[in-house]
Amino acid sequence: MTGAKLMPDLASFGSVIKASARAEDMYRARSWLYRVEQAGLSPDARSYSAMLSACAKVADIEAADEIVSQMTSRGIEEGVVSYTAMINACAAAGDMRQAEKRLEAM
Repeated sequence: MTGAKLMPDLASFGSVIKASARAEDMYRARSWLYRVEQAGLSPDARSYSAMLSACAKVADIEAADEIVSQMTSRGIEEGVVSYTAMINACAAAGDMRQAEKRLEAM
């Protein structure tokens, strides 16, 4: 990172991931998640939840499933926020069957 020579923390990265999600820019959100690791940090549940929110914004169930797989492969359990984001992604994609299935899996 350049500028003031400060190192961003997970909260800083999470804010940019969330901003990318609000802008419905999945490419940018993924890029920032990747940069978390490049900065020597490990994405946490909040980082992944921000990514799941981005997936929900663009109704991308497949990308959301990939994020959940990454998250769980790192030993991070799904919580209410991640389940809710998955349900929102399913609903945005018009797949109410999947939304209900996710709700029942909670």
